[in-house]
Amino acid sequence: MSLKYSLAMLKEKIGYYKREQRGEKPALEKDITVKHLAGKHMEKAGLNLVVANLLWNISEDEKLKKIHGLNSNFRCYESVIESAYYAMYHAALAALAKIGYRVRSHEAAIWALYYYYVHEGILEERLVDMLDKAKSLKEEYVDMLAKGRQTRRTAAYEVSQMSRDLAEELLNTAKQFIKRLDELVA
Repeated sequence: MSLKYSLAMLKEKIGYYKREQRGEKPALEKDITVKHLAGKHMEKAGLNLVVANLLWNISEDEKLKKIHGLNSNFRCYESVIESAYYAMYHAALAALAKIGYRVRSHEAAIWALYYYYVHEGILEERLVDMLDKAKSLKEEYVDMLAKGRQTRRTAAYEVSQMSRDLAEELLNTAKQFIKRLDELVA
């Protein structure tokens, strides 16, 4: 198996996130007391995925729009993207809590998944790549999952109209991601 990142690079990233930055607590720290939170994070992931699905369905179904008194051109793809990303993020937090890690940043969560799960051969690299993609959409709706965090930021703070295709892609990605991480946490 050829991994995208070397062990040396992963160790460097993990070391960085385990150190205090500008007087703040480390973004990643060993804390076995968080193990009990794994199930709670998976519950939250599931809830966010349900919300993403509901918002998708309302955006796509004229009958649902009518039932809820919404205009026929109502679309909330930005909210689908936000909810799908947070579903993935909480699934990641669950997997890391299960092995006793407290995470305080989105980037730290991604690098920790690479280090503790992908490098160990427990989780498929493509799934973490999806989370990373979901995180970093900037301009023209970049790749699959890395779209997450930045996509969510764009959806939350900018007034641009997110594309239907991007929302659908991220929703489908979130379903795959959560299903697989749920298997790891169970």
